[in-house]
Amino acid sequence: AKEVLKRWLSVFLDTRVWKELDGRGSTTIPDGNQYIMGNGVQAGSAPDADDITDADNDGRMKLRDISILKAYAQVELKIEPIGMVNGQEMFGMALHPYAAASLKVDDALWAQAQREAQLMGKDNPLFTGAVGMWDGVVLYPTSRVYRAANSGSVQVARNIFFGAQALSRAYASYPEWTEQYFDYRRKQGIATDLIVGEKANVF
Repeated sequence: AKEVLKRWLSVFLDTRVWKELDGRGSTTIPDGNQYIMGNGVQAGSAPDADDITDADNDGRMKLRDISILKAYAQVELKIEPIGMVNGQEMFGMALHPYAAASLKVDDALWAQAQREAQLMGKDNPLFTGAVGMWDGVVLYPTSRVYRAANSGSVQVARNIFFGAQALSRAYASYPEWTEQYFDYRRKQGIATDLIVGEKANVF
C-alpha cells in the first residue's frame, strides 16, 4: 500500500506542477506570439497557436526555435539559468514526446549534430532515442506536457522552456501516513494527506 500511495502522490504532485507551468493552473501567465515574443511562442512561422498547421515550417519544432527562445529568455525575460555542479549554466525544456519525435525526424540539423558532435557507436543519441541538449538547453521528453487541438483541429503541445526560478512550492503540511481499522478491525484503511500549493513565478 505504501508503494502504491507513493506512486500516486508522485503523479499527483507532478500533474499540479505541469498544469501550473503550462497556463492551466491558477496563475495568469503573460501571453505572446512569434512576433511579440511574450511568454507564449509558436515554433516556425505560425503567428498564433490557432494558426499552427501540420507543416514543416508552420508549427513543427526546430532547433532554431530553441536557440531563438533561449536568446530571448536571457535578454528580455531575464530568466535565471540553472547552475550545474561543474559551473556550467543550463536551461531546460520539457517536450511532448510527439514534439521530440518531430524534432528528430523533421530537422536535418538535429541528425547532423548527433553524428558530428556526439560519441560514435551504439551510445549515440541517434540509436538510444535520447533527445539530448542543444545550445545549452537540456531537452527532456515527457508525456506530462499538455496538448490539445487548436481551432484548426491540429494537436498543439505546450512545451515548457524553464530556468532556475520557474515555480515555487510551499507546504503547510508534509505528506503523512495514516492507518485505521473499521468494522471491528475487519477492514483496514490506509491514506496519506498533505497541504501544498504551487505557483508559477511571474516577474
